[in-house]
Amino acid sequence: MDKKVIIIIIVLIIMLVAGFLIAQQRFDRTERPITELEDESEGQVASSIRDRQIRDYLIDNCGQADFQGRVYCDYELFGREESNNLVTYYLWALCQEYYFDQESQLRKGTQLSGPVIIEAEIVDGNLVIWDHQLFFDDLEGARNSFPEAYHERLMPDQDRFSRLERSIDNRAEVDLLPGLGK
Repeated sequence: MDKKVIIIIIVLIIMLVAGFLIAQQRFDRTERPITELEDESEGQVASSIRDRQIRDYLIDNCGQADFQGRVYCDYELFGREESNNLVTYYLWALCQEYYFDQESQLRKGTQLSGPVIIEAEIVDGNLVIWDHQLFFDDLEGARNSFPEAYHERLMPDQDRFSRLERSIDNRAEVDLLPGLGK
């Protein structure tokens, strides 16, 4: 091969790797709501893994893809209760579907937002989620199920919604749009 072709290939590979690293850095810096899940006693790595497990669980079990798009979820943790190895998480979740329309424009589809209770167990240091309760359309049911300490936070909150929406939008743009987002 000609030296110029080899140099062009190497430059393209370097640009591709640099683009990937920039995208990963942007994803890692995505604004996350401050949560009580980031408990010092739990350790940052375990907390990060559990945070991702909860988001993935919400995507798989709470989000809807009515337009056959991809669902992203995020949440604000109100708190958790632990008893032996059982853990109950009380949170507000936002799940948003993203899809491409006929003109290949990224659009928002089905959106769900509201209080959620997640029941889990810690098995060998790993979080195993085994049940959830959604209160997307039932704030009275949430009041009956959430501890009284969280009742004030059960009302819809525009600041919380905006933080969660920005976090989800950033992840969706990095994942779905060519050229590392906007």
